Amino acid sequence: MVRHWIFISLLWLPLGTATAQTAPADTSAADRPLIESIPLETGAASLRSTPSDRLSLTLTLSSDAATQVYDQRDLALLPGRNTVRIEGVPSQVKLARLHWDLPADRSLIRLHATAAQLQATLFADEAGSRRLGLRYALPELEWQINYQLTIDETDTASIQRFLTLTNHSDQPFANPEVVITTAHGEWINLRMGGTLAAHGRLKQPLGESMPVSATTQLLVSGRADQPTDRPLRQPVEQRILLNDIDLQWPTGPIEVMQTLPSGRVTITNHANLSAPDASARAMAITPVERNIAVTRTLESVSSEGTEQIQLNWQLQIHNRESQPVTLQLEEVMDPRWTLIEASGQWLRAGRIHSREIQIEADSVEEIEISVRGPFTPED
Repeated sequence: MVRHWIFISLLWLPLGTATAQTAPADTSAADRPLIESIPLETGAASLRSTPSDRLSLTLTLSSDAATQVYDQRDLALLPGRNTVRIEGVPSQVKLARLHWDLPADRSLIRLHATAAQLQATLFADEAGSRRLGLRYALPELEWQINYQLTIDETDTASIQRFLTLTNHSDQPFANPEVVITTAHGEWINLRMGGTLAAHGRLKQPLGESMPVSATTQLLVSGRADQPTDRPLRQPVEQRILLNDIDLQWPTGPIEVMQTLPSGRVTITNHANLSAPDASARAMAITPVERNIAVTRTLESVSSEGTEQIQLNWQLQIHNRESQPVTLQLEEVMDPRWTLIEASGQWLRAGRIHSREIQIEADSVEEIEISVRGPFTPED
């Protein structure tokens, strides 16, 4: 009778109470993160990122900073940790100069470089192809704007601009996009056609050749404020003035080409092109072969008081050519010095005293110049 009563009592207990007793809740297990029970996959150790994976390559050139490289690539990652060998980055780049642009769901765990390779360890939440950006400064990549000036016998001229990249690093750069920045915050975009080889050079024209107004002068330049103990033979140079010019690019070396009557073009000289002045005029001075001899002789030195001296010069100009020539004479002097006496009419512009002189064929001209200034040289 007692056993029947116990059995009947169990039938009347609530169902939930019976269940709780047979399957108690494990609250400690519910609080643990599920990621602990999912093993992370490991990416293949042979993953490589090569220059063939590049989506874009940009070189930013500036006159006051090292060349900046931005290398954007398509990188395939597996879920979990990935060890990737990064190829195509110059060995000259230090880790401190290397910066990474990674998608938000990617993280760089470790970056390691040896003499043989650059290796990165990255973590990915999921597999897939993602963009990877590498930024670094590369002082070993130098650049220059070059000019080529072509002049014919009538002084009709045209100018062509070039960009020359010189790569002193051990990695090539194929078809880079180039951004040139200026000190005024301006920038110029262009794409280079071809590969800038390791330890190589790449030169590309910038637009078409442009007509330009050019004037040439025969120039003889000296320093009348610097005494000498023997006669000096002075060279005759050619000054090329480019009038009303807007370069739009930094100045640089200029190659002067001459068109001969036969139509053949020959290289005559190399020089440096100056920046345009306030009158939009740029200048280049080149050596020139002319049958003209100029000799400068210091004839006497005299004291003027206790603090100044006077130098008396003679310039002898012998034109051995069969036609008259016109020379531009210039004396560059310390601003504290003055031109006391000189043959002909001289003009002064800042530190330069100048005059123009015409010399007949096969004749000699002698010019006297006297200057006065302090004993002490200019600081």
